[in-house]
Amino acid sequence: MASYYYFAATLPLLRLQRKMPMSVDVFKAQAEKHLNSRDWQTLKSGLNGTPSKHAMLKAYQNYAFSLNTALAQKRQVRLGFTLDETLQRQTIPGEIAVAADELLELSDPLEAEMKFISLLWQRIDRLVGMKVFEFDALLGYGLKLLLLERVNVFTREVGQATFENLLGTLRSEIDRM
Repeated sequence: MASYYYFAATLPLLRLQRKMPMSVDVFKAQAEKHLNSRDWQTLKSGLNGTPSKHAMLKAYQNYAFSLNTALAQKRQVRLGFTLDETLQRQTIPGEIAVAADELLELSDPLEAEMKFISLLWQRIDRLVGMKVFEFDALLGYGLKLLLLERVNVFTREVGQATFENLLGTLRSEIDRM
């Protein structure tokens, strides 16, 4: 596996509760300059959400998929719906089922979303481990930037605008009845 000492050392530290030091696009532009073509293609497709054969990326994608699936299953059951066939066929590991239960116990949707993102962040940390100058660390860095990009959407202004939009739509629907 290739070592990327220079590139990894130049990247600013990422923290979940802090502002993004760079955008995903800036990171991709830098990565394209520093990575070999195979690693660049893996990183680019991974950050676009394309399923991958790369071990670390595949493990992360499987975890995220399983967590989302567990949440969907549990939400359908909670709402009294019959599980659709696709969800019924999915087997969820116990650790992920417990995490989904913990997420669904949270009454604040923002807190639940932040906990969900935190679980994904922790999974990336576990998958990367101590490989700080290898491709997996750079891939993990890009995945974390995607998570931070999502967190940056959660601002008071955006939330208020979304709420007002939903409320307006709901009022329109009620008025039509």
